[in-house]
Amino acid sequence: MSQYVGLIFPIQIVPSPYFNVITDIYGFREWRVKAYGQQNSFHTGIDIGTPIGVSVRTPYDGTVTEVFNNITGAGNILKIKHDEGFETRYLHLDDFLVKKGQKVFAGNIVARTGNTDGSTTISTGPHLHFEVIVNGKTVDPSPYLYGYVYEDNGGKFQPNKKVSFKRTPITLPTELKGKISEQQLQNAKIIVDQCKTLGGSKRDA
Repeated sequence: MSQYVGLIFPIQIVPSPYFNVITDIYGFREWRVKAYGQQNSFHTGIDIGTPIGVSVRTPYDGTVTEVFNNITGAGNILKIKHDEGFETRYLHLDDFLVKKGQKVFAGNIVARTGNTDGSTTISTGPHLHFEVIVNGKTVDPSPYLYGYVYEDNGGKFQPNKKVSFKRTPITLPTELKGKISEQQLQNAKIIVDQCKTLGGSKRDA
């Protein structure tokens, strides 16, 4: 992610328990070939199962660059360009809480999840399709969300913690900047690093 290679988002983009409900992963998906043909076989993001109306948060400061309604196969789309040099995209939204050109800050609620896709052929249930875009190309979002890669193990999605990002920057939401001392940040980093060493999750930390 430009100079932020290995970065793990400090913000959960949807609240627990939905954050860990993975309904499809990034990459070539054989079932999509059978269902939709070769053209739609590559899944460009990760799907997180939610009810309709769950809040969606932006993981970093940025600017809203796209707000599209009823795009076939994608539904309502939101795209944010982040100050760190990458972009995030959110599909199948129920409604938007921001406008094109609006500045947003880490942790802001920007949309609500939905099941819109402009047709009835792609989306089979409410979820957030989430993409990370680096240098104009989508990359696997799972390490940025969870710190490790999700893999398909016979139709069951499981984390492969051997394929993970090595560092977890402590990045604060804008509204907290200046309210926490450098010593507190260092203490927090030690806790996070030690928790990762022991095999704990971000939530554990």
